[in-house]
Amino acid sequence: MVNRTVVETYDDLTGEKVDSEIVPDPTINFVVDGMEYEIDLGATNRDKFFAGLDPYIKAARKTGRRRGSSRTSKPSHKGAAVPREQLNAMREWAKKHGYKISERGRISQDIQDAFHAAGGK
Repeated sequence: MVNRTVVETYDDLTGEKVDSEIVPDPTINFVVDGMEYEIDLGATNRDKFFAGLDPYIKAARKTGRRRGSSRTSKPSHKGAAVPREQLNAMREWAKKHGYKISERGRISQDIQDAFHAAGGK
C-alpha cells in the first residue's frame, strides 16, 4: 500500500487554491522597516504584488542581500544544510510519488514538507 501526502496552498488574500503548476513556490517573504512578513499568493495576486513594488524597487538603493535565507520560502531545517544523501532521497521519493522534480537545483518546500510528513528523514 502506498500513502501519498498532498500539500495544497491557498492564496492568503482570496482563499483560492494556488495552482502549483503555475506557481510552484507561492510563499513570498519580505521585510518592511525591519519587520519580516510572509504571504502565500496565487499567480494573479503575485503579479499584482510585484507590480505594486516595481516603482519603489526602481527608485530604491540596493543595500545588499539580507543575511540568512534569501529565498522566498522557509528552509526545511533551520540553520543546517541538507546533506546530499537526503536531497537524493527526496528526489527519488518525489519521483516515485508523482511529483515533477528536476535532477538538479532547489527542491520546493512543498516536496520537502511532503517528504518529511511521509516519514522521510
